Amino acid sequence: MDGELSRADIMEKMQLSDRKNFREKHLQPAVSQGFIETTIPEKPKSVKQQYRLTPSGKKLKDELSK
Repeated sequence: MDGELSRADIMEKMQLSDRKNFREKHLQPAVSQGFIETTIPEKPKSVKQQYRLTPSGKKLKDELSK
């Protein structure tokens, strides 16, 4: 994940199609564990909502790419 991506963009990169499954098994856990964050935290259901890696997420990404 590089930069800011929408839910749909992340799902496409992961080759996933089930929105509910993606949200429950991937997106919510990553947010709650602090690996990604929302760009509009005060409006979590906004159609313009995007996601980006946190410093913890960037560190994990670097560790996994080694």
